[in-house]
Amino acid sequence: MSSEIVKSIPTKIVHLGFGAFYRAHQAVYSHEAMDAKDPWGTCVVSLFSGQPMISALTEQNYQYSVIAKGDGGANITKIQSISNALHPMIHGKDVILDTMASIDTHIISLTITEKGYCIEPHSRQLDTSDPLILHDLAKPSAPRSAIGYIVESLTRRFERNLGGVTVLSCDNIPNNGEAVQNAVTQFAELISPEFALWIDREVTFPSSMVDRITPAVTNETQQEIDRIVGEHDSCGIITEPFSQWVIEDNFRYGRPTWEIAGAQFVEDVTPYEDMKLRMLNGAHSFIAYLGYLAGYKTVAETIQDKDFEIAVRRLMTSQAQTLQMPQHELDVYKESLIERFRNTQLKHKTWQIAMDGSQKLPQRILRPMELRLQADQDCDDYYLAIAAWIRYVGGVDDNGERFEVKDPKSAQFDTIYKSTQPNNLVEQFIQVEDVFGAQLIQNDTAVARIKNAYESIVQHGAKNTLKRFNVS
Repeated sequence: MSSEIVKSIPTKIVHLGFGAFYRAHQAVYSHEAMDAKDPWGTCVVSLFSGQPMISALTEQNYQYSVIAKGDGGANITKIQSISNALHPMIHGKDVILDTMASIDTHIISLTITEKGYCIEPHSRQLDTSDPLILHDLAKPSAPRSAIGYIVESLTRRFERNLGGVTVLSCDNIPNNGEAVQNAVTQFAELISPEFALWIDREVTFPSSMVDRITPAVTNETQQEIDRIVGEHDSCGIITEPFSQWVIEDNFRYGRPTWEIAGAQFVEDVTPYEDMKLRMLNGAHSFIAYLGYLAGYKTVAETIQDKDFEIAVRRLMTSQAQTLQMPQHELDVYKESLIERFRNTQLKHKTWQIAMDGSQKLPQRILRPMELRLQADQDCDDYYLAIAAWIRYVGGVDDNGERFEVKDPKSAQFDTIYKSTQPNNLVEQFIQVEDVFGAQLIQNDTAVARIKNAYESIVQHGAKNTLKRFNVS
């Protein structure tokens, strides 16, 4: 990277999770909204495996390139909104906690993925059996989880009389502001009811909807980044041209003028959030499990298969029927998603999307399926998606090749596969209540149809099963 020194900008935001999505999304909005009269710098923090990336960003003077790439070409943005970069293994936990608790920090934002919230996917309550939460409750001043870091930083604000802050979730979780608020306040109540009441008074938790398809960086894409930029950029990222950010306007302590960069501030994020989670993310999960089993490595490869496009369009139509949005907007959104999925420049891997399915299925597939069941509407594509997920977490594709399953509950799923007779497998999975809840197992018709879809995938493969669903 160039050796030019970035002009010092004050840190007013601490962001937890310096992953690919943050680099391609929120960082771009903050960069484009940067105001010389009122600059909002961001201190980025990685808590776990991101140590090399934090070191690389520091060496690059907190700058990196975002490449928005479509079939029509590429556009490069050099990000210059980051003021600091921290990792507990490099800087220590206290430096991070004191930065989060600083009177100058007005926003703590998050991209920590669904599992980072340490909540039960179905009940959305704090999972007090999670090993990270158990550790942080025992040693709150030396946290490991993102929730533990937030609570300890708020403890320091409370004890030092430094006032509140806004905690802004930017993850694909329904009502993500409520989700992080639940986790934080329930954790705080276990420490001190008085402290929990202070959080309720002084801390705001706006929800947001984020949308920009951003594949993880591979060796191949890293080489492409370096070629396009003209030098090695360890933090560079390739993403799609499309970007959207819809935010609940609930910032008591100020914020950047993100609307300059195109962010939308609204009273209620829920309609946008549901539309994106169900139509985009739900379709992504459908593509990921069925596509990977069928041998397709990327979303673009999968959607080029006409049988998959037919099924994905049908699923999106079903998802749209669960939403409270104008039909015209939903039709336009569906067509835009198909075009985005066709972007051959992204190399968005089905295996990447398939990760952590136990955390994703409830909001992407199960909740809209529940709404359709209540309305006595057809749910065959939902049954197919669930069956494909059950087959996928078994770790064997349609060619009999084994693969790694990345999921916080993968050990539990392995146990189910090893200890259950094949004809009872579907029932055993649907009885995992913190994923499926308690109601689905009581629906004999739904269970039977999921079982039929699963058995068809095992016997005939995902592709042939999908074709059968297309003509049924």
